Amino acid sequence: MKITQSPLKVIDFLVINSRLKFTSPSEEVNIKELFSNYSIDIDFAKVIQDDNYQIFMKISVNEDTTPKQVGYSIFAEAVGIFSLVKEGLSKEEIENYSNYTSLIITINHLRNFISNLTSYGPFNKYVLPSIDMRDLITQKRLSIIKNPQTKKRPQVIKKDMAKNN
Repeated sequence: MKITQSPLKVIDFLVINSRLKFTSPSEEVNIKELFSNYSIDIDFAKVIQDDNYQIFMKISVNEDTTPKQVGYSIFAEAVGIFSLVKEGLSKEEIENYSNYTSLIITINHLRNFISNLTSYGPFNKYVLPSIDMRDLITQKRLSIIKNPQTKKRPQVIKKDMAKNN
């Protein structure tokens, strides 16, 4: 089948901070079970600049557990830069592309980054599990209502900085 290009264009994806730490277990562990018990925290923000918009995202895996779980402790922060051709789209479609589809694309880019990063580790690759997007967005909305300071605007990545030369 031939594809139809989306009106949502991915201009770039940039990892702006990351760290990976491995804590060795003192005894044999079931890696699959260990991975499924990792705590995962995701935060994101959208910034509009000119005709582009940016989805900033932070993902922490097994970083905030006490006592610390063995295995990987992962942090990744990235920005997805997008443009949207709005001609011919309804208001609902524009909102869907700019608020949901771009968020999903950014998560998938980070999922791939984390998988590649951990693929060289002792426990092999860690794949970020599927995420209930409705719940994630609901949690974000509630956090902004409870604490309006969480809506603090991240620093914009300038278009010129994101161009590949």
